[in-house]
Amino acid sequence: MLSRRLLSLLVVCATTPGVANAQLKNLVIPHCQAADSALGPKAGAFRGRVRARYDSVSKMITFVTELADRVSSLTASALVESPTWTGIPPIEITIYLRGKQVEQLVGLGRNPKATLAINDSSSLELDAVTLGRFVGPKAMIILPASILVSPATLLEMARARSVTIRVEQSSVSASAKEQRDLGALYAVLVCSRTG
Repeated sequence: MLSRRLLSLLVVCATTPGVANAQLKNLVIPHCQAADSALGPKAGAFRGRVRARYDSVSKMITFVTELADRVSSLTASALVESPTWTGIPPIEITIYLRGKQVEQLVGLGRNPKATLAINDSSSLELDAVTLGRFVGPKAMIILPASILVSPATLLEMARARSVTIRVEQSSVSASAKEQRDLGALYAVLVCSRTG
């Protein structure tokens, strides 16, 4: 069942005067048998960080792994209907490409191809990549590229020894911290749902 404490925290943030709907709150990562057994030896996901935002108009909760106090190369997010989501939705993985990686993709003229390599072994071809936009000084260009993955793929990424996402000739490898955050997001989605 959806943690009453989680929903209460998010509703208070969304309805408190002066607190923006867009404000993200850090979550305490829940434990449950389903997530702990699925994550296996990587069940230390409670050390990962996930933030959440509740939109009182749409009644949707957005969970994100990105942290405001650091520059990430990989983040994940999921959008669920509150308070009664039962399944785990697709997860949006966003990688942040910089410098020459961006230059290679800007003039491509088509959607870039992306692959996911787990534990340096077989590659999984990923569905369409959505490129974001960055406006600013050329020296600071960061281009977000987003890919939807299934809950099973999120779990595989969290449990892996190494995770690399390749977009055309550019690649981003997840840090150990980013992988813990993926496990934490998986735990939040599994342990907090209602069915």
